[in-house]
Amino acid sequence: MTKYKELDALQAKVRALLSELPTAVIDNYNRDFDIRYAHESTAIEGNTLTLKEVALLLDDKISVGGKKLRELFEAVNHDKAFSYVRRLIDDGKKLDENTLKNIHEMIMENIMQGGAYRSHRVRITGASFSPPDEYQLREDMKFFSMTYYKSENYIQ
Repeated sequence: MTKYKELDALQAKVRALLSELPTAVIDNYNRDFDIRYAHESTAIEGNTLTLKEVALLLDDKISVGGKKLRELFEAVNHDKAFSYVRRLIDDGKKLDENTLKNIHEMIMENIMQGGAYRSHRVRITGASFSPPDEYQLREDMKFFSMTYYKSENYIQ
């Protein structure tokens, strides 16, 4: 059994178990996940908001004093973009180059220009990985767009 078939079998089990739970429980679990995901995804980039502050910001629309506007936008934008990705999945939409640019634009809203490829080199401090330069990035994305859905690894 391939790893993908194992994942499909696990997914079927999870869906069966979820079907037994009340919708409110699932909604609460999903919202908790979304808040934690927004917190952890922005924290790894240096955002200093705590998990509680992210929850206050996203659910209660209460901003936290002493924080940079950028940090607030990072959490709000991440939540908005992840909700968009969930809708894409629910609607069976494919992940293509334009969709990725739209997601990037949502994440960068009120922070910097998003939805376009970078025009300069970047480094990740302390990492052994070097991101592709700006020219290679464009080529890599074109290759991704042309080959992703033709790949045997793609799971519909």
